[in-house]
Amino acid sequence: GLEAQRVFILRYADMPMTWDNQRDWEYQQELNILYVALTRAKHDLFFVKADPKPQDKPAHAKSSPDPNSEPLY
Repeated sequence: GLEAQRVFILRYADMPMTWDNQRDWEYQQELNILYVALTRAKHDLFFVKADPKPQDKPAHAKSSPDPNSEPLY
């Protein structure tokens, strides 16, 4: 498979994905996807949490990140 200098895994808490009536082979494919994601970074591997849903944010929260804020990693 292809490698990259940096790999970002988004919504890592959702991996492997599962659903009702999932077949064994479908779950195995989800595990394969997770394995590939974890093994393709040459230097940096980032786990990125999902942002809360817009309706879950407080009314005073900004909709876009502040460019002067510190990065979250």
